[in-house]
Amino acid sequence: QASTTATIDGWSLKERACFLCPANQPVEERGIPFGDDLVVLPNPAPITPLHLVLASRRHVDQTLDGCLDAAIAFALATAGHLTVLYNGPRCGASAPDHLHLQAFESGSAPDERALRGGRILGRSEELTMTSHRGSSRHVLELCGTEIAVANGVRAAVRVIGEALSA
Repeated sequence: QASTTATIDGWSLKERACFLCPANQPVEERGIPFGDDLVVLPNPAPITPLHLVLASRRHVDQTLDGCLDAAIAFALATAGHLTVLYNGPRCGASAPDHLHLQAFESGSAPDERALRGGRILGRSEELTMTSHRGSSRHVLELCGTEIAVANGVRAAVRVIGEALSA
């Protein structure tokens, strides 16, 4: 079953064996370790020619706080060659019950290729925030030091959450 069309209702998640847990992975999908908790795997249903999954070795909830530092570290380790994407549990993640990230060749995703209209929202010595209009959504780009980017993402998520709950 393609990951983009995976059945992710509560009952189905409870009934299936988690395909990201190491004990349930096919041998051909075993990956290489990254950091203390992640393993880099080939995506069995890629949407770009180079499409990886960075999955937690533990079955823990899909939360941004749980993987933000690792996402930034992996992006830095690839020296900009790979884009790292967090897909939230209510935003179409095929495994909303298991912490994971996606990674693919930078510039290969449709919204990355379609970025236009960049407008700088803020700039400091440590961070530049730019808003781009993609093909189907707006993209907020944060460039700067590892700590500044992590703090910027956390602040953006907080502000968006507050706006949505207002």
